Amino acid sequence: MNLLEAVLQHIHQSGIASFGLDMFANSYPARAPDECLLVIDNGGTRDAYWERSDRAIQVVSRSSIYPAAYDKIQRVCDLFHGETARANYQLGQYYVYTSRMAQEPGYIGDDEKGRPEISVNLVFTVRSG
Repeated sequence: MNLLEAVLQHIHQSGIASFGLDMFANSYPARAPDECLLVIDNGGTRDAYWERSDRAIQVVSRSSIYPAAYDKIQRVCDLFHGETARANYQLGQYYVYTSRMAQEPGYIGDDEKGRPEISVNLVFTVRSG
């Protein structure tokens, strides 16, 4: 299981969204509902001296109304960041040293159907295995 799959599973298990129904990986399918999450693997960097890497995952929340999109992205932020960066937990096969928001959630515009989208970038410092 890669980190993207582990993040998708954690969001699903938390009850925020269900993969394949209202949460998708890397691109929206044509059948995606108005209210859904898009979770994107943005790569990262590997430390040459330690068995760890910093990985970036972008989460985009879309809804027909702004408050619903914002509420859902805030729930994701609370799951991985909370009031401060989360630290020292297992996420699938990854040991997470920290997970944190790279910035506050922000409005990135409306999609082609006029639905507002809000995005946040999460950074995970992890060790695989």
